[in-house]
Amino acid sequence: MEEFRAQEGASAILFSPSKVQKANELMERREQAVLKEDHEKQLRIQDKAAQKAFKEQEAQRKRTDRAIAAQAREEAKAQKQADRLKAKEAREARNKLKKQSKASASMSRRRPKKQRKAPVAASKNTELETGEVPNQASSRSGRTITKRTRFRQ
Repeated sequence: MEEFRAQEGASAILFSPSKVQKANELMERREQAVLKEDHEKQLRIQDKAAQKAFKEQEAQRKRTDRAIAAQAREEAKAQKQADRLKAKEAREARNKLKKQSKASASMSRRRPKKQRKAPVAASKNTELETGEVPNQASSRSGRTITKRTRFRQ
């Protein structure tokens, strides 16, 4: 405004109509510049909010993708373990069947065992009747040593 004032130091300030028109145009331009700046500021704020929302959506999408991938890995792991368990059970059943068939085949080829004769124990009555003690070994202390049943005749 100072530039439009009169140059002389007169007590009354008079403005020419052209200077008033220029001053009004200048004030309008300044107001429009302020409005334009406010509008641009609002656009920048909206762009930031849109970018933030986009980034959040992208992060959420990535989280869900990772969760789905982790679940798929867990399911694949569980399926693989179940397959391994089935294969192990089948292998054990096959080995058991093979062992049973081998055992039954070997049983049919064996000869029957001979029956052992029951060991004849010397009865006490024979000792009393004859008065003799059967030929039994004794230790140095005098204790009688008996033969084991498999060595007796």
